[in-house]
Amino acid sequence: MADIAAGGGEASYHYEELATVAKRRGLRTRADVDRSMPEARAEFAANLAKMRSTTGLPMPVVSSHGDFVNRRLGVANWAILADAAFRDQVGVQAEAYDEQLIGRLTSQYSDVPHPRYWIPEDPTPTIRAGDPVVFALVHPRHWRTDPVGNLRDDVRRAVEGARYELATRQRRAS
Repeated sequence: MADIAAGGGEASYHYEELATVAKRRGLRTRADVDRSMPEARAEFAANLAKMRSTTGLPMPVVSSHGDFVNRRLGVANWAILADAAFRDQVGVQAEAYDEQLIGRLTSQYSDVPHPRYWIPEDPTPTIRAGDPVVFALVHPRHWRTDPVGNLRDDVRRAVEGARYELATRQRRAS
């Protein structure tokens, strides 16, 4: 992260506290999410402070991660930052998916696993053409061959999914 910052880039926090709380609590509805927002915000604030302290970076721009539970609930992780007062409190000037940033993009790409590699297409020609604002979302697991690490992540995700389903069934039964 320090090397990225030293090279003129910005490394920051890729967060998912809302999804974490939703999975831990077995949240099933938007109303459940709204009631749990203070807990998710407190965790976000603590984690961001720890990241800033550990790295020495200011991290004024953060980026939410998308988790299966967010899609299930229809609530993105960036909902944590929908409150301007909370943003001010934690020193977040922008979220990577804010319209003020996304609206300025001239092109947007995301990497995907082999054999496709990029959605919607390879960004190399766009970059070479000098497109002024290129957004490229990259995931190290797609580029680094680490079968054991990737398998570990896949198993962890499957376990999280099973725990979430169990927690939501228990909530329904109560």
